[in-house]
Amino acid sequence: MHTVTKGKALLTTTTGALPRPSWYTENLRGIPLSQGFSQQAYREQHFDCLACNVAAQHRAGIDIFVDGDVRLDDDVAGRSWVSYATERIEGIGAPRVEVPPAGFMADKGPGDLMWEVIETRMTPPVIGKIGAASLQLDRAYKAIAPMTDRPVKIGSISAQILALMLTDEHYKDRLQLLMDLSAALNRDYHALADAGAPLVQIEEPAIHQIIADPNQKIIPEKWVEAFNTEVKGLRDKCEVWCHTCWGSPAAQRVASKNQSYK
Repeated sequence: MHTVTKGKALLTTTTGALPRPSWYTENLRGIPLSQGFSQQAYREQHFDCLACNVAAQHRAGIDIFVDGDVRLDDDVAGRSWVSYATERIEGIGAPRVEVPPAGFMADKGPGDLMWEVIETRMTPPVIGKIGAASLQLDRAYKAIAPMTDRPVKIGSISAQILALMLTDEHYKDRLQLLMDLSAALNRDYHALADAGAPLVQIEEPAIHQIIADPNQKIIPEKWVEAFNTEVKGLRDKCEVWCHTCWGSPAAQRVASKNQSYK
């Protein structure tokens, strides 16, 4: 379904994250977004930051607004892009100081900048069957929607990146882990669409990365199937976008060799 872009061309937007003001010092640290909104200091800073982001996008003439990912914690190298999800999905354990089993880390080691950055992700293990996700993206949308008459895009990390980065101590079958993560996030995306969000963005589906990994055991067709599970039914309610950039933590290329979408 085309909602925001129907009959229009070359609408402007941004990826999603915006710079965090130095005065925004409150963090959720794993508690639900709704609980954060009940705490005076967090609520004030969150909504003030939203107001600043809305004003900046109006001044810039942006067509499709973002909330700036203001729900994410102020962590090293964008850790909260991953941890906001992993802290709120049943079946995922506590973070540990170790790098993820992702293929792009195979040729990295201590002393490499990419290793140092990715180690701060503090990869958590999967310790049980993946259950409900409680990202409360619908509440994130409801927080910003009344501030502007422009359409607002809310995005979140894909199930596929989570499946690549988590240490599996339960499934022993990463494909099943991938499918269960996809189904869990799908339910959260539906709550977002049902809240009135006209556009949902899935960030960094991994098929372009796994094709270049000779040790990847899940075939590309299964990654496509998993993505379709993650977005199932959404296009009847809203637009579905994908963002892909290969990742650039600390402004570094994730893969050591040039990669291609071909």
